[in-house]
Formats: sequence, C-alpha cells, structure tokens
Amino acid sequence: MEDKDLQAFLRQGEISSSMLVKIEESEADRINSKYRNAGNVATIESISASQKMIQELMDTYMYVTWLYAVLGGITGFALIFNSSIIILSERQRELAALRVLGMTPREVLWVITSEQWTLYVIGIILGIPLAYVMEYSLAQAISGDLYSLPAEVAPIALLGATIGTACSVLLAQYQAYYRIKTLPYVEILATRD
Repeated sequence: MEDKDLQAFLRQGEISSSMLVKIEESEADRINSKYRNAGNVATIESISASQKMIQELMDTYMYVTWLYAVLGGITGFALIFNSSIIILSERQRELAALRVLGMTPREVLWVITSEQWTLYVIGIILGIPLAYVMEYSLAQAISGDLYSLPAEVAPIALLGATIGTACSVLLAQYQAYYRIKTLPYVEILATRD
C-alpha cells in the first residue's frame, strides 16, 4: 500500500507503523547502524536474523522434548517395576500357596502378568486419544501471531511409546519371574500372620 493511501486510511497524519525494506545483505549493517538510534524507529528486524533465532529456539525445543521423552520412559519403567515388586510383596503368601499346589514359576508368573498386560492394554487404549487431546490443547495454547504449532501426533511417537511401555512390562516381569523362582515358599507358608 502506498504511504499516502495508508495515512489517509488510518487518519493519523503522516505516520507509519512499519516499513519493509528490501536491501542487499552487504547494506544491512550500514542501515542498522544509521537507524538504530533514530528517534522514530522502535526496532529494526532482519528476516534472516529472525529465522536464525527461531531455528535456534526450535533446536533447543527438540532437545528438551527428547529429554522429556527419556525422563518419561524412565519414570514409566520405574512405576511398572515398582508396581510389580509391590504385587509380589503383597501377594507373597498366595503365590507361595500356588507353588506348593504344584504350579510352575511360569504359571505363577502368569497370574501376575495377566493383570499387568490388562492394565497395559487399557492404558494404551486410553492414552492414545488423550495424547491427541493434549497435543491439540498445547498447540492452541502456544500458537500465536508469530508462529503456530501443528496439532498432530506422529504415529511413530505413539508406536515408540507403545513399544517402550511393553518393554518396561517385560523387564518388570523378568525380574518378577526371577523372584518367584527364588521364593522360599515353604518358609513363607510356615510363618504365621
């Protein structure tokens, strides 16, 4: 828009709120130094400098995202492992009774693991829609005039979370199997509550 037409439209006199100038890269420093301290100039922005700053910000954001993913994976494994240990401790007497009745350690393990796999499946079924809702809400909250975030969850991220959680359950079950094998079931049944 021409300056005169913009000023007539705004009805504020001879002012401009912004000005876009296309100059050679070699001239940028000279223009910056000349107009940086001018009375009527608030800021001078360069598209390339802004793009570089946004790219650095996004690179930092990616590192933070990976850090959150790793911490989330460690926390998830700790929760699953801890619940497995608690189940073993609370149901030690029942598991010992099953061993005395002739069940193998694998059969006793199946009693515990069927519960964990059921919780795993329910968690995945509820977690996938919740991930989409959280991503959409986060994108709406963060997006603004300068940039916007896409409100989509990558299927590879959901697959990674599903596989990571399944590996955590398997590792916890391996530890539980070892504890069931070494469970002194005769001594446990011999003690009184």
